[in-house]
Amino acid sequence: MSREREKEEKKTSLYLDRFEGDLAVLYFGEEPDNMQKIHLPRACVPEDVADGDYLTLSVQLDAEKTQQAEAEALSLLADDKEKEDGNA
Repeated sequence: MSREREKEEKKTSLYLDRFEGDLAVLYFGEEPDNMQKIHLPRACVPEDVADGDYLTLSVQLDAEKTQQAEAEALSLLADDKEKEDGNA
């Protein structure tokens, strides 16, 4: 199944509150009283950041990997179907 999808990029601002071991504790949201907390592995943030820094998170569709995963899943389903048909 081939799908053409726009490669829209979404960006959001994150506030680095602190590090807890190997995790970065970050907050995002528009309203200071209604911010959401997320944890990311420390390895996912730049090494030179510190508590109180603001970061930009960018998220974009990886259409190539999505298509590869879809093709692999369809192949596995076809293999299972063949095995089922052979045992029927």
